[in-house]
Amino acid sequence: MKSKTSSRRKAQAVDGTQARKTGRGSSDSGENLETVMRAVVAEAEGPQIIEEWLSIPCPYCGEQFELHVSSAQDGQLLSEDCQVCCRPMAVNVWVEDGAVQAEASRS
Repeated sequence: MKSKTSSRRKAQAVDGTQARKTGRGSSDSGENLETVMRAVVAEAEGPQIIEEWLSIPCPYCGEQFELHVSSAQDGQLLSEDCQVCCRPMAVNVWVEDGAVQAEASRS
């Protein structure tokens, strides 16, 4: 009788070892899953938005004023009024080398 019981225990031990070797119940599979999850979350977040305050000269009076721009405005032409002389201007916003750039012109 003892031999049958010990045979069963040995068989269970072998089955458990096989499960670990194939990745079932293994801590390695948990680490791999965590790595994959990080990659999926990072991909879902998308590109980082860059926000900056830029000092831009008015094309009419030449006075500098601060303008808040972000990389989400890349390629847009904004219409702003000068904070000093109140004249309207067109502000072109673009992203170059990971930095937000802007340039004002008369509209």
